[in-house]
Amino acid sequence: MAKIKIINDPVYGFIDIPTGLIMSLVDHPWFQRLRRIKQGGFCNLVYPGATHTRFHHALGAYHLSTRTVSILRKKGIAISDEEEEALQVALLLHDIGHGPISHSLEGLLVAREHETLTMMFLDQMNDQYQGRLGLALSMFNNSYNRPFFHQLISGELDLDRMDYLARDSFFTGVSEGVIGYDRIIHMLNVRENRLVVEEKGINSIEKFLLARKLMYAQVYHHKMVVAAEEMLKLFFEKIRKMITNGDNLPDVTLVNFMRDADNISQTECLTRFSQLDDSDVIQLLKLLINSDVNELSIVAKGLLNRELFALASSSDAEFGDLPKSMRHYIDSLPNEVVRRGKISSKTYSVYKDEIVILKKSGILRTYGELNSIVTDTNEIIHYICFPKKPLTI
Repeated sequence: MAKIKIINDPVYGFIDIPTGLIMSLVDHPWFQRLRRIKQGGFCNLVYPGATHTRFHHALGAYHLSTRTVSILRKKGIAISDEEEEALQVALLLHDIGHGPISHSLEGLLVAREHETLTMMFLDQMNDQYQGRLGLALSMFNNSYNRPFFHQLISGELDLDRMDYLARDSFFTGVSEGVIGYDRIIHMLNVRENRLVVEEKGINSIEKFLLARKLMYAQVYHHKMVVAAEEMLKLFFEKIRKMITNGDNLPDVTLVNFMRDADNISQTECLTRFSQLDDSDVIQLLKLLINSDVNELSIVAKGLLNRELFALASSSDAEFGDLPKSMRHYIDSLPNEVVRRGKISSKTYSVYKDEIVILKKSGILRTYGELNSIVTDTNEIIHYICFPKKPLTI
């Protein structure tokens, strides 16, 4: 019988990790790097408890996969030991391509999204493990002939979302994000190799979707979180321009990687990217806090000391409802430090791979068909992010 390692998790209690492949992946340096990347990016600037990591989250998603397989087997769904391990591997490693500060620097350090980097890491790790991750890879990229496994990894009701909602609400203290993840898992079933939810679980699904919407409104899209993310983007966009212009910058790992990323092999790119974490960003901010380049020093001081930019929002792309005094002030600022963007309120779509409900009669219906309240409307909030104090560049 395989030996078990036990990890005490604040959300689920004990998580069992079998020695062998799973434990070897947990011990892998690329996975251990996730300890040094905060799950919520800048959410801790608003909710101080939100210092949990991608490592926490990945273990949680792995744990939920184990619980889900156990429940589905009790309902007569045939799942082999190989399939169970592959699902566990896919959930454990699903975020391994994330860079520092989570989503904030997507595409800025290297011209690839984290999903692409994750696949690159998985391919290379599969080579390192002599093909033992092949089934997990096929589940991850939805090429396996039992698509419900991919739905558990990436879908409208996947285990990734279940864990991050439960975990983020726990560490932020935002009770609106609490979900009944255990009941949802108990209501899951499989029909025609597709994931379905038994009809008696429909209230739990409604709670799940509402919790997701509220967490986006109160946590992920909180105005101070968005402002901090925009400041960091401004900082690294300026760094990238300076690299292109050959300007002087600190000789540190992060800058050197950005300088070389487009001109090195995929293997070297992954090796060097895997050495980056939140501490590299903090180091660079500290080094440039007194930079002669005003944009860099303003952002560095602001992020390190929580002196964040202001953020004005509007449903109007032209910001016609802004007070004239604020509009004049924004217009007086250098264009380089005024950031514009938009936030989508959509957290569920009736046009994508919808949640399917298994009626007591055995008939399958989409959640959108059964719930007239569900709409595909997408409210767009436009925002302007700018320094609170006048400055010159």
